[in-house]
Amino acid sequence: MYLEKPGWVVIASVSKDEALSPVLQIVHIGFFRIGIGVVAVMILTLIIARRIARPILHVANTAERITEGHWDERVVVKYKKGEIARLARAFNEMVETLQKSLRALRHSERLKENIIAIIPSALLVLDRSFKVNSVNKGFCEMFDMTIHEVVGKPVDDVLKETGISTEGRNAIAHGDCFLDLECECRSPKKGKMVLKLSLTDMQDVEEVVLVIENITEIK
Repeated sequence: MYLEKPGWVVIASVSKDEALSPVLQIVHIGFFRIGIGVVAVMILTLIIARRIARPILHVANTAERITEGHWDERVVVKYKKGEIARLARAFNEMVETLQKSLRALRHSERLKENIIAIIPSALLVLDRSFKVNSVNKGFCEMFDMTIHEVVGKPVDDVLKETGISTEGRNAIAHGDCFLDLECECRSPKKGKMVLKLSLTDMQDVEEVVLVIENITEIK
């Protein structure tokens, strides 16, 4: 250091470590604070992530229980506002709608089964591949067969066992709807009969109904 008065120069020497110690101290403090900040941010991120993920996992677990048949399960909405609350309410509304649709479908199925059961004519309900989905009591009594001998089989195989003529089976196999087709039947158990066949398409349920009437006495 130069001093103008009295014109002296002052020279002092210090060690490198001593000269840099204030700088190193500042650097250490800075790194320490940065480390604390990073840890705090990580902890805060984990807390926020868990708070977001917990209700989503709750929705997923509820959905799994519903798929197992527990239709009364619902997502508990703890918050009135926010995206998670909207998701939970939308999920609950969707489940309510599905449950109502399922009840209506089951009611419709029971109603269809009851109607089929009380029809006096022989009746077969077929799918689009012409396999028998269901059969009523009238068919079993007309041809002396059991439900287990009929359901699940191709309709042509069933009609062969009943003895219905080739003409009648061919008309059914063609797939077009028709009404009041008369044909003969030589049943191994009931003997010779004259039958009237009608094939009706049920488009709403993707099924076909075959109605068989015994008109032997009328003929």
